Amino acid sequence: MFPRLWSVAEVAADGPQHRPGIMPNGSVALSPSATLARERSAIATARQNPELQHIADSAMRVMRPRLFEGKDDVMASAELAAYVGDVAQGARVWLQDAGTRPAVAAGEGVRTLRVEIRAESDLLGTLMFLQGLERGDKLVRVDRLDISRTVRGDEKEAETVSIVATIAGFAINEGMPASPKSRPVAARPVSGGEVVR
Repeated sequence: MFPRLWSVAEVAADGPQHRPGIMPNGSVALSPSATLARERSAIATARQNPELQHIADSAMRVMRPRLFEGKDDVMASAELAAYVGDVAQGARVWLQDAGTRPAVAAGEGVRTLRVEIRAESDLLGTLMFLQGLERGDKLVRVDRLDISRTVRGDEKEAETVSIVATIAGFAINEGMPASPKSRPVAARPVSGGEVVR
């Protein structure tokens, strides 16, 4: 979309602070030719410094195992829910319910997956659960965390807490290159019509 251009009457009415080419928020409006020049400069910089691409690829190779994989959002979200369940079990947290939410595109080829949980534990179990998520093998973020005391008549010494949380995980869009271990093997036909992988 092209920036809004100011008429002479608007410039005169609004005073000297507004000029053609200046957006209402004070930023400079670039012409289409200036935008094209900026884009060409970015491409030239990328060609002059291929090391930037190498650095980005290296960072992606390091981060890829910490991301969730799945053919689609449903499978990737199920993998996130299973991972959260495993962390909860290892931390003495009783997971009562785990429901996935629709994935959201986070830009740059990344999808944000979400799972909402309800669970119970004691204070130590809750702390161990949060530490397990923080230090775990997968990259997750706790978007929402509600901890409340649960009163039970049969427990006089142990304090039970109720946990409600929304936990986000991340997955790469299918258009991104696959990791070396998950690249499909090319099929080749052999005699008899069967396909060998």
